[in-house]
Order: sequence, then structure tokens, then C-alpha cells
Amino acid sequence: MRLYRKRRRQGLQSVRILLPVTDIDYFIREVLTERQRQRPDALETGLAGLILQILDEIRDARARVTGNDAVTSY
Repeated sequence: MRLYRKRRRQGLQSVRILLPVTDIDYFIREVLTERQRQRPDALETGLAGLILQILDEIRDARARVTGNDAVTSY
């Protein structure tokens, strides 16, 4: 409960995503570096980084279409 509250204060929320084992294995093998794979939180960190990258690309594309660089909402 303490960790849950700490994350909420930081503006974080946990999300459960079901993925096929083969996709997870592929991500670990093809996307993560050898060094990253040694860390216990590598999958979580890698997927979070990938999601943030996608959201940034969506934000940038939306800003180009609207001509507004200050677009922050999804």
C-alpha cells in the first residue's frame, strides 16, 4: 500500500497488459541490449520507454498538423 501511494503521488499508475510469451521473448532478444537484459526491471523499463517514445511521436505529429508546438494532451 505504501508503494501504491508513493506512485500515485508521483503521478504514476500501474497497468496490466497481457502479451504472448513469444512477443515478450522477441522484445527482450531484439530490442534490449545485452547489458539491459541483466537488470531485473529491464522489461518494465524497456516497455515504458517504448510507450513514451510512441506518445512523443504522436504528440509531435499532432503538433505538426495543428501548427502548435505546445500540445501536451493526448
